[in-house]
Amino acid sequence: MESKKSRLKELRFKFFVFPLILAIVYFFSNSASFEFLGIDILFSLRGNIQPDPKVVIVELTEADIQYLGFPIPRDQLGLLHGILTEAGAELIGYDMLFNPFRFDSEGDIDFARINYLCGNAVQSAALHITGKSEYSGVSEVDTLPGFEYFLYSLDNGSTASFWNASGINSLPYDSLLSSAVALGHISIDNTNDGIFRKVPLFVRYENKYLPSLGFLMSDAAWDTENIIDFDKKDMILTIRGIEGKPDFRIKTDATGSVILNYYGTYSDYPRHSFAEIVNLFYEAKYDSLENLFFGKTVIIGHSSNMVGDYGPTTFDNFAPLAITHATLASNLNQKNYLVSAGAFKQILFVIIVLGMGLLLQQINKISLVLAGTLVLMIFTLLYAYYEFSFNFLWLQYFQVSGAVLLLTVSVQSFRFFISEMEKRKLQSAFIQYVPEPFVKKIIEKPELLKLGGDKQELTVIFSDLAGFTGIAERLTPELMVELLNEYLDEMTDIIMKYGGTLDKYIGDAIMAFWGAPIPMNDHADRACQCVLEMIDRLNVLRKKWNSEGRPDIFARYGINTGNVVVGNIGSKKRFNYTIIGDPVNLGARLEPANKAFGTTVMVSEFTLARTSGEYYTRLLDKLVVKGKKDPVRVYELIKIKDSSAPDPIIEEQIKIYNEGLEFYHERKWQEAIETFRKLTVPDEDDGPAYTYINRCIAYQIEPPPDEWDGVFFMKTK
Repeated sequence: MESKKSRLKELRFKFFVFPLILAIVYFFSNSASFEFLGIDILFSLRGNIQPDPKVVIVELTEADIQYLGFPIPRDQLGLLHGILTEAGAELIGYDMLFNPFRFDSEGDIDFARINYLCGNAVQSAALHITGKSEYSGVSEVDTLPGFEYFLYSLDNGSTASFWNASGINSLPYDSLLSSAVALGHISIDNTNDGIFRKVPLFVRYENKYLPSLGFLMSDAAWDTENIIDFDKKDMILTIRGIEGKPDFRIKTDATGSVILNYYGTYSDYPRHSFAEIVNLFYEAKYDSLENLFFGKTVIIGHSSNMVGDYGPTTFDNFAPLAITHATLASNLNQKNYLVSAGAFKQILFVIIVLGMGLLLQQINKISLVLAGTLVLMIFTLLYAYYEFSFNFLWLQYFQVSGAVLLLTVSVQSFRFFISEMEKRKLQSAFIQYVPEPFVKKIIEKPELLKLGGDKQELTVIFSDLAGFTGIAERLTPELMVELLNEYLDEMTDIIMKYGGTLDKYIGDAIMAFWGAPIPMNDHADRACQCVLEMIDRLNVLRKKWNSEGRPDIFARYGINTGNVVVGNIGSKKRFNYTIIGDPVNLGARLEPANKAFGTTVMVSEFTLARTSGEYYTRLLDKLVVKGKKDPVRVYELIKIKDSSAPDPIIEEQIKIYNEGLEFYHERKWQEAIETFRKLTVPDEDDGPAYTYINRCIAYQIEPPPDEWDGVFFMKTK
């Protein structure tokens, strides 16, 4: 049973744990270990998709290097450039560095001349990025004439968070730089986990901005001016369109970077080797070359392990990094680059999901909570996948799902802890008066126990030791307590054996009941059988005590059945699990009523009506106990009837008794006396027979009134 206090504790815990979970989400959303784990899962679920066929990689393979040597002779690169241009390539970008100190005059001049004549070359520069170690230890070079031509200027906005270059590590040699139509940086952000995921579109250098190679290879870079704006609030990077052309807007993060939406592994991208292209040219397969490169944007880069221009991507553990520039160009062309969800949307997402997770904790059944948590986590994943696949939005769902799981584990662990405390408290309270198996059932189903009381039909017994006060006066206190403890211990074990609930000890008296807190249909039978076994056990104890020189002890029992109020009754600070009601009072009156009949067990007609009937009983009287007006038929419970082995002696005694009782009700006093005397033979102590003999004698002297109906009124309790 969940008390108000435990519910209040749980509510306080939830209000404590909820902001804690939010703080954990914030922490892990900025943690290197967790920041991109969720996006990798989304990529895995999505699988490979078709990249922009307009962007093609031309790779300088290990076989090419082995054949041509390293570095690749620049006249051979000039040949390649000319072939690609003749085949219709619109732009040719180099993910390669051509340092001035490698100038080899004739080859370099030819290469630069071809670049100039073709008018479609995009060269690369390596920048020394502040705070990055990409080119640490590499000597910086001076800028060359014409370098400023390739830089963009900022018209408005704040780029304080943009990558900043403190120097230049590599520029194309002078004539090659002059022959290029554009110059781009090749810096890539390998994020916190070492995977190349993001590219800064522009890097600041001396208050100017150099675009990335991938950006220049996309449609976004053309028909625009060398002017950018950056809205830091909405994180929108705008490249000004030339007169008559629209601006190009790109959603970025605060650093002006975009997240690469990889299409698959490196092998999934359109790519061709140097040898393949040159062979097609020498074989005069110009149509094939046009089919491959007409109208295309080509990125030339190394794919040889000898060069070392490799790194991990979302799909590859080790891929040529030309894939990053090809991916960025394709993303910008198809407008499917990834964008981190804005702070408002991410926070709203977290609050909604965690709010739903908190609502789940209101369910009491843990299996439903766990199932609901799993469904919520799957929903979170599916929603994040929808935003990722269709809106190209990255929601940091992984941390949120983990937070939902953490919330469930925290609250359910706390609830389990509180529940265990309640169970132990319940067990310690009920184990004193309910059999242990029943205590387990109560703990499993606390709803069986209703605080404050519930009305239901139960059977109650009262037992009391006859004349124990006089016996106690003859014993020392120590012997009296020892005797009483032994008696109560034995009787309690029998009550527990029959599934009874021990209500209380009242000195030497015992009160117990059946049917609560565990409901049972046979509560009347259990009570009757329990009392009969208590009598048998007491007879064994009496023989033992007699052999020890202790006083002889007898007990009387009253049994009644009826609708009572059962529950924890008392004050807020102290209460007992007990029963109250008229049936309880009647049961308490039946026990002392045995004295009037010289019987051991008196059971009401209500109890017998609820038993199986397999008992030897005889009607004692229609009795009106003190404080009541209506008569109740009461019976003596003698023993259990064995249908397979009936007891002829008891059956004959009951037959004689019933005959005498019939004469009694017919006012045939003498016939009744003679019949009852048949039961008072030597060595037989038939209390009811003696009682009726004495009544008949009294009625012979002073007959009852004419309206007498055989009802006997008890004058004492």
